[in-house]
Amino acid sequence: MIKNKKIFFILLVIIIIVVIYEVIVLIKPSKKNTIVLQEETKKQEEVVGKAEVVLKIKTNETKMVVGKQYFVTVSVTALRDIAIDGADMFVKFDPIVFKASDVKQGLGLPNLVYKKIKDTGLVAAGLYITEKAGLVLKANEEKDLISFQIEPKEKGKYVISLNTKQDDPQYSTTIAETQTAKVIPFKVEKLNVNVLVN
Repeated sequence: MIKNKKIFFILLVIIIIVVIYEVIVLIKPSKKNTIVLQEETKKQEEVVGKAEVVLKIKTNETKMVVGKQYFVTVSVTALRDIAIDGADMFVKFDPIVFKASDVKQGLGLPNLVYKKIKDTGLVAAGLYITEKAGLVLKANEEKDLISFQIEPKEKGKYVISLNTKQDDPQYSTTIAETQTAKVIPFKVEKLNVNVLVN
């Protein structure tokens, strides 16, 4: 009986040691793994932060007059040779100051999959390229993606820009690279507008 108790006690001690070993060594992540994870996160942040294209909002007239209509264009300029499958664009403006209308795709591009002007001051447009090669852009080549008309209603200085994920995750501008379907990082050149009264 005493012999059985000793064996039971020894087995119990061995089991406790094995459990403690598993908790400390096997379950706890090693320092090496933690360093690798930190390095991978850092690489992702660098990729996300490094623009590969520039989206520019432009117009022929930066000085506008209340009551007249002007065309605004969203263009893309590649910083390297790249091909895109399409873009979801969300142009934001002050709806009290501007009235937007007549959203169209750029010259030579397919019809927009969707286009909508929201009362909240947002022009939404979806452009998708069905050709296998996508829309091929050479480095430093600029291509107009969409255009629309705006009519200023109030005097003052204003900014027209694009929604990004930081501005609004639901209505955020995205561009997809052909074949990889990777979301291409971009930077935005906003449009500064000076509205005058005639």
